Amino acid sequence: MRERVLLDNDVLIKMSAWQLGGPLTDCLTTASGPPAMLGVAAFVIRRKLGKIGLQNPVAAEAAFAKLCDDLSLVEPTEEELHTAAALEEAANRADLQFDTGESQLAAILLHRGGALLATGDKRAIAALAVVARNELAGRVAPLEALLRQIAARIGMEQLRTHVCSEPTADRSAAICFACHRQEAILAAEVEACLASYLRDLAKVAEPILISDDALSALAA
Repeated sequence: MRERVLLDNDVLIKMSAWQLGGPLTDCLTTASGPPAMLGVAAFVIRRKLGKIGLQNPVAAEAAFAKLCDDLSLVEPTEEELHTAAALEEAANRADLQFDTGESQLAAILLHRGGALLATGDKRAIAALAVVARNELAGRVAPLEALLRQIAARIGMEQLRTHVCSEPTADRSAAICFACHRQEAILAAEVEACLASYLRDLAKVAEPILISDDALSALAA
């Protein structure tokens, strides 16, 4: 699975809510194949999409079903499960929050030499920056970085339409795309807001965050 990209549930939920599965896979499909998710994620995400207060959960569920057709599935081995448990224990000792899904994806990334973990969970990113700082150097992409890549492909105004169709899916994104405003906004305003969130995240996790250039190059 070398150079494959792994997606966490948070990214999958939000991209499905926003109907952005196609642009997401375009950005993250590498020479080794499409992005991958945990096999159990399909069941978890289908349940969550109907429970998180989306304006159109049926459309989100349909978008997720379509997205699943374009992704591959991964299952952790016993060795990877042991590594995941060790990562969780290290996070607990450091009083950091780290969910099982993220720990398993991180373990798979470490064992199989994958290119990237894309996650919308900032708590997990902060934990990984402590428990796997060197091993995951430059191999984690937060949601805001993914949105910048998608904007480069489909345009900021079109991306805003998608994000603002479900503004409750992610509060930070709704703020950056000014979903409370009816009038058009400047792409530079959105870019500045996304950059601000990324700078804040870099304060606690810079070593493990992938650069914009490296992220752009994945599917080049």
